[in-house]
Formats: sequence, structure tokens, C-alpha cells
Amino acid sequence: MFNSLLTIGSGSLIIPAMIPEVRDPVFVFALVLLIILVAPFALARARLPGLLGLIVAGMVVGPHGLGVLARDRTFELLGSVGLIYLMFLAGLEIELQQFVRDKKHSLVFGGLTFFIPQVLGALGARFLLGMSWATAILLASMFASHTLITYGIVKRFGIARNRAVTAGIGGTILTDTAALLVLALVVEYVDGSLSGWFWARQLLLLVICVVAILFGLPRLARWFFRHMAISGEVEFIFVLAAVFISGAVAKLAGMEPIIGAFLAGLALGRFTPEHGALRNRVEFVGHALFIPFFLLSVGMLVDLRVLIGGAAAWQVMAYMVLGVIAFKWLAAEGTGRLLGFTAAERGVLFGMSVNQAAATLAAVLVGYRIGLFDDFVLSGTIMMILASCVVGALATEKHAPEVADGEVESARPIARDFGERILIGLGNPESVSSLMDMALLLRLQESHHPLFPVAVVSDAGDVDQAIGRAERLLGGAVKQSLGAGVPASPFARVDFSIATGLMHLASECRATFVLLGWAGRVAAWNRIFRRTVHELLMQTHAVIGVYKSAAPINSVEVVRVLVPPFLEKHAGFQPVVLLLRRIAQRLQARLVFACDEGRLESLRSSIGDPPRELKESCEGIASWQQAAAWAAERLTPQELAVVLGVRSGRRAWQPALDRLPMLLSERAPSCNLLVLYPVSDENDEDVRPVAESQTESASALLRSDRFFPGLDDMSVESAVGTMVRAALPQHPSVADRLARQLADVAKQYPVEFAPGVLLLHSHAGEWGEALVMAGVSRKGIAVPGLESPVKLLLLVVADRHQRNEEYLRVLADISRVLQRPGIIARLMDISSPVELDRVLADTEQTDRDSPV
Repeated sequence: MFNSLLTIGSGSLIIPAMIPEVRDPVFVFALVLLIILVAPFALARARLPGLLGLIVAGMVVGPHGLGVLARDRTFELLGSVGLIYLMFLAGLEIELQQFVRDKKHSLVFGGLTFFIPQVLGALGARFLLGMSWATAILLASMFASHTLITYGIVKRFGIARNRAVTAGIGGTILTDTAALLVLALVVEYVDGSLSGWFWARQLLLLVICVVAILFGLPRLARWFFRHMAISGEVEFIFVLAAVFISGAVAKLAGMEPIIGAFLAGLALGRFTPEHGALRNRVEFVGHALFIPFFLLSVGMLVDLRVLIGGAAAWQVMAYMVLGVIAFKWLAAEGTGRLLGFTAAERGVLFGMSVNQAAATLAAVLVGYRIGLFDDFVLSGTIMMILASCVVGALATEKHAPEVADGEVESARPIARDFGERILIGLGNPESVSSLMDMALLLRLQESHHPLFPVAVVSDAGDVDQAIGRAERLLGGAVKQSLGAGVPASPFARVDFSIATGLMHLASECRATFVLLGWAGRVAAWNRIFRRTVHELLMQTHAVIGVYKSAAPINSVEVVRVLVPPFLEKHAGFQPVVLLLRRIAQRLQARLVFACDEGRLESLRSSIGDPPRELKESCEGIASWQQAAAWAAERLTPQELAVVLGVRSGRRAWQPALDRLPMLLSERAPSCNLLVLYPVSDENDEDVRPVAESQTESASALLRSDRFFPGLDDMSVESAVGTMVRAALPQHPSVADRLARQLADVAKQYPVEFAPGVLLLHSHAGEWGEALVMAGVSRKGIAVPGLESPVKLLLLVVADRHQRNEEYLRVLADISRVLQRPGIIARLMDISSPVELDRVLADTEQTDRDSPV
């Protein structure tokens, strides 16, 4: 279907007798691969783009050169595939949302960079070269389009978010689409079918084609990746099929297939994250095979003998080379002056937009096929591509460092980014792929460190068999990482507990981020949090992440982040914001921060202004106690819910945070969920005025008249009721109500602070201060959902009118008291309330005497 795009007659050989033509398929393919391997290196030594090396090689070995290879139907087929693939990759590089957000800059530049070359180029070709209007208009459309060949240079200098760069990227959508539309119109005119009916039909078909690809294809892709993507190979075949089916749809709509491929790239960009394995596969196949075949086939079309045929050939070539450089410079300079860009930014914009490749080659090949262009134009196009790529590369290399040096630095200090050394704990074969996808999203693009997939095996049971399973898991993780072009360094370790093994590995790898998996089951969360995560939070300073995958990560459209009160004041909050913004940008998703309404202004101040290319907002929750219900009402299968946790002992910590992931998993089971625990330091404790910031002593928190030993042979409901009624003898009705509330919490969402320690809390008291009670059961109380029997039961009841910061202070103080070495064991051994004061006094003295 697409071969007609490149079906052009070949000329005679220059040296037919010296070198025989290679016809055997094995030798043909071997020679082509050798050329693809060697040619780019040859031009790279001359500091020229590698694609020109393949074009020159095609000129040398093709039918107009040495005649070693014939431009037969095989080359025509693979060349057509390569051209379509090249346009698909061009669309894949462009973020459609970025164009919409920066529409002013993009519209100005897109309009000027299309109309200036189109109008001036057509007039010059008509009156200077004497071409017909159809030929002149089609030739000018080649000047109007451009290819972002130098975008890699821009990314290398770290200015991809600069306003000039975003204008250049957004303008590419307009000018390339308009240039390809001009191409379609000229083809219809030459065929004699350009009429009023054509305009109406073409407009209708264009709208249908654009809507079907830009809106229908994403819906199909989202469904496919959620339900049918069983392997990386299947995902790649789907993308490949989508590209060529989109090309076929465009062909049926009366347009060139490359327009459909370009639109498919725009539509599928969000489903192929920039640093994911799928994007790497797509780009690898294109750059390694399809596109080189296309460039070779283009070179085979060039007959350099036309350049020695007279002054006409040189006149056409000079006009094309000088014209495209002059017109693109005028467009970039005019845009920059209208929008207030600096001279360096205007230079970068020119360097990005002067390069000619994909759409230019499409237009010249179509024009050659329909008889509008001759050999002079065809050869002049190759010279124009060569000259424009050289000029574009030199201009970008010159001005990009100037733009980078002139970037205005933010007044806020740059927060440390913790996406540098990522350790991924693996244990479940079903979660390996999703965990590696998340790790690739989190990883810094400029990081030189590998990913660290690890598996810890318990020393109990058949260790050899367990090690074998672990090595198979690690093998799959390494394969996926290498498939995305990211090195991986796997580790398998035998230890007496999973948490201890992970802590040792995190220390050995100097991990800044530890990522674990969760299947979404409550029992599994209890085990993961109460054992592994709790110990990691106590012993490491890395960011801890727990990820539950319900759908492929590339189907996410919104990242919704729940921020607990006062967490925005923690030292580790801003680095986590950087991580979340990186995830949202790579997924091309909207980022939404949600917090208590009373903390909205503080949150906005802490996160600062988002990057220009990211759509970000903040939303308020009427009451943080209703965060789970609020989020569950809004979460959809296309969202990633992020819960920011707090390390115990910090002011923002509260036991309800430990229940929040379970609640969200139950109420929104089809939504992806990520729980993040930022790093913390001693400064995170100062959320109150200085005069109030002293920590409560242990004796002030735990009083002997609210300490109840002897809770043996009781259920958790009976134990709670006994403690509350004894602490509130003057308020029996209030005591009964609180006892029922706390017993319900124990049944539904018990929070095990440590093995054998259960903490229940309520914010529904009526006496103006927080009430802390403790009870001991030496035999232990069985609580559903907990692995260990409860021997120390803590109840915290705060006044319903008490400020959140005061309530959180009490919880944090209790947490710090319980973290003192040996205090939990000593509390469990108390048999009489009078012993409590002595135990607390001893631990406080030990804490004061211990070295800092």
C-alpha cells in the first residue's frame, strides 16, 4: 500500500562493469548492515550528523554510484516502512499537552515558521527559478517543515524546559502538519481532482482521521495495556500495528500515510514513557533498522551527474540551500523579537527549526513520483538536508550553552533529588515488571548508577531452592532494565529476616530510594508495613516506597497525591515533590496535590511553581479524617494515588496514616497506589511555636492512674472498655461511646506500632486535653489481622476541638517514648501501676546520659 511513495525509476550505472551487482539476499542484507554500522561513524569523525552518512552511502553503492545494490522492491518496501516510522518517532517526541499549555509561543512560532518559508519560498521558486505554481508551492512546503534533529543537543545542555525550546517543539506540530496538508492538496491538484467537493470531502475526512487517531487510538491503547498487554513483545507489536493502521486510515482519507503515522506518535506518546522499556524497543528498532533502510533508499535516488549538467542544477541547489536557511532564520528571529526572547534563545530556536529531514524527504519523493520535481530538485534536496543539518547543529551547539548559563536560578534552594540510587526489593514474580517500570520512572535521566534489583531469602527452609527462585526473579528484572537501556546490578542475599537483609543491602548499595511491592491485600500490608517497612524506616535514611500495581503505569492520566497535615514542613518533602513531578512529566499526566483545607496556602508555598510543561494543581479536603472517602470518590482506574507517609516520632505522624493505604486499596481496587515515606531529620519536629516546642516527658504522657496491668483473659473489646471506663468514672456515657469507637477501630484497622504493641486513637473526646491510657496483658490479647498477640495496649483520646498540631504532637511524643531502647519490654513486665513511674524515670535518665 505504501510502496508507491518511493516507487521511482532508477537510472543507469556509472561503472557497470567494474563491480558486479549483489543479488543474493544474504549478501545484500550483510552489506546493508555493514553500511549501517560503518557509515555514521565515518561522518561522526567529521562532526556531521550520522544520517547523512547513510544517505551518502546510498549514493555510493546505489544504481547511480557503483551499482553494488539495486533499488528493488525490497528497498522500496523497507524504505516506505522507514519513512512512516521516522514520522511516527517525530510525533512521539512531541507532548501534545505541552503544545496546548504553551499555545501562545507555539502558535506564534508555528505560524511564522510555516508562512514565511511557504510564501517567500513559493514566490522565489516561481519568479527566480521559473517553476510552475504547483511545483513552487510544493517546493516551499519543504522549506516550511522541519525535523527536531538537534533536540538531543538541547537535552544535553539541560534547557529542554526553556521557553524557546518549548516554542520550537510546539511549533513543530503546526508547521509539519500544515506542510503535509499542502503536500496532499498539491497531489490532488495534479491529479485533477481539486474542487469545492474536494475541499469539503478533504476537510471532513481530515477531521474524521484526526479524531479517530488522536482520540480513538488513546482509548484503544488504554484498554489494550490494561487487559491485553501480557508481555513486552505484545506491547511492541500493538504499537507497530497502531502506527501502520493509522497510516492506512490516513491513506483512505486521501492523505499521505506519514500524516497518520505522525498523529499516531502524538496519540501514543503518553503510553510509551520516555525512559521505559517499550519506548526503548520502539526507538531501537526504528533507529537500528527501518530508518537506516529509508536513508539508504533516499541516497540511491540521487544522481550527482545532474550537478555537472549545467548551471540550472547549481541554481536550484543554491536556492534551496540558501533559501531554507534564510527563511528559517527570519521565522526564528521574528518569533524571538515578538515574544521577547534573548539573542541566545533566538539562536537555539533557529538551530532547532532549520533542520530538514522527514517531511522534506516525504515531499520531494512524492513530488518526484507525480512528475513535479526533476533530478535537479531531488539532488538539491539532499544538499539542502546536508547543509541545514550542519548549520542547525552548529547553531544549537553555539547558543545552547549561552542559554543554559543565562537561565535564571530559582531563589529557593534546590532540594536534593532521591531518584539516583534505587534499590528494588523483589519477592513476588507477578510484581517484578510493574516494580521495574516504576523504578525506571523514578530514576534520574542523568544518573550514572545502575538500578539495584535485590531479593532476600530467609535462612529457614530450603535455602538452595529459594535462592534459585530469587535468581530467576532477578534475571527477569535485569532483562527488563537492560531492555530500557538502563544498567542493573542484581543482588541475592540470605538473611534471618527480609527487613534485615534489605537494610544491609540498602547500606551496601548506598541506596537513596528503596522500592517495595504490595499486592493490595490487607494481610500482606500488615506484614509488609509492620515488619519490613517499619524496620526500614527506623534504620535507614532513604526514601521508602511501597507500590501496588492495578494497571500498566503507562495508562495513568492523573497523579493524585495525599499530603498529611504539616508534612509540607518536613525536610524531605521537596525532594519527594521532585520525584512526583518527574513521574507526572514522563507519564504526561496531570499532578494534583490534596491536603487539609487549612494547610492549602502552606502547601502551595512549599511546593513552589511547577515546571512550565507540567499541569499541576492543589485541592483542599474539608477534613483530613475524611481523606480516604474524599480520595475514593475521585479516584479512577486512570489515576495513580500517592499517599505520603510520615516516620513515627515526627510531628506530622498519626496512626491513621498507616490505615490510609489499606482504605484506598479497598475502596479503589482498580487504581494504582504508591506509598512514599520521605526522609526526615530533627528539624521536622518544629511545627509549633518555639515556646511550645519542648517534648512532653514520658511521665507526663503515661500516668500511673491511667495504667492498667492485668488485662489477661480478655478480648480486645473488653480490655478497651475496662480501660476507658476506669479512666473516666465520672462520664459513663462518654466512656461507653469512646469504648465502642476504639473497639471498632481495633476490629477494622488495628495499628501495630511494634510486635505486641497496639495503638488505638480517637479524636472525639470532650474534656479539653488528650487522654493517654496504657494496659498490659502478659498472656497477650488476640486481635484479628495481627500476627502477634497484643501485650501492650495504648489508647489515645483527644478532644474533638483540639487543634491538629496539638493532637499530632501527643502522638509523636508517644512514638518517641516507645522508641527508647528497652522501654517496651519493661512496660510489658510491669505488674503494678506504682512501678510505672520508676520505669519511666529510669528510661529518661538513660536517654539523657546516652551520647548524642
